[in-house]
Amino acid sequence: MLSRNTKARRSGRPDVAIVGTGQLARVLAHALHDAGYKIHEIVSRDLPESKQRVRGLARQVKTTATVFASAAFNASVIWLCIPDDLVSYYARAITETKANWAGQIMVHSSGALSSTELEPFRRAGGSIVSAHPLMSFVLNSPATLKNVPIALEGEAKAIAVLRPVLRHMRAPVFEIEENRKPAYHAFGAFASPLLIAFLTQMEAAGVLAGLERKEARERAAGILQQTLTNYIQKGPAKAFSGPLRRGDVGTIQKHLQALQQDAKLSDFYRGLIKIGLRELPVKNVQEIEELLERKTATSNN
Repeated sequence: MLSRNTKARRSGRPDVAIVGTGQLARVLAHALHDAGYKIHEIVSRDLPESKQRVRGLARQVKTTATVFASAAFNASVIWLCIPDDLVSYYARAITETKANWAGQIMVHSSGALSSTELEPFRRAGGSIVSAHPLMSFVLNSPATLKNVPIALEGEAKAIAVLRPVLRHMRAPVFEIEENRKPAYHAFGAFASPLLIAFLTQMEAAGVLAGLERKEARERAAGILQQTLTNYIQKGPAKAFSGPLRRGDVGTIQKHLQALQQDAKLSDFYRGLIKIGLRELPVKNVQEIEELLERKTATSNN
């Protein structure tokens, strides 16, 4: 009789165990299921809330829900969808459940951590790889990896197994060097969570203009969407518009005066102006620099 792993290799469709019950685990489970992959088990922590989530997810993708102490971990691919700080702990804990992991692969999905976080598993005979989706997953995000870029880093033989899996889920793949992962993850942070941080300051300016925060978001929706479309299609220089591009020193001065009501917001605005002067096509650069210097000197006195 053939073993589970031998059958998986011959079919070209490895089975998968998922460790975790968060948003990424939910999306991955549905994406694998919809692509025709067998999910051997979904493993959660032994906590009431975690067990409730894993039971619901397991029902949806027709698999087994279990907790760590009862998990089999005999799937061809063990995929960790857990917080970064827990990756090395769970890699070591799973590895210690048996002596030899030959023929099996362990994956983590951290953008900042390298595959070497899984080193105990590799030393025990398994193969290791990291696979990070460049996407923001929140509650009720679409349960698909279609068109979600996946950054792969790790052992070549593990990457060779994951590539077709990701292709079947219609996720584009690219490889990244181990020592570049922190910078890559910072790149992703600029694209989503830090962009949200920026948008909170847009809302704060809206409040100064007499809008409620929700109203500010609604009023800005159209210009935000068009700006992102312009940026993606045309690049930053051609998407850049407004008083800074035109060199409207008087308008920028009015902005600075209005923002004096909120010192932190004013400093943030100044910082963005300086980035614009450095990175984008701006007219009247010298006059704008002098305006910033005058306002800085005035605020310091």
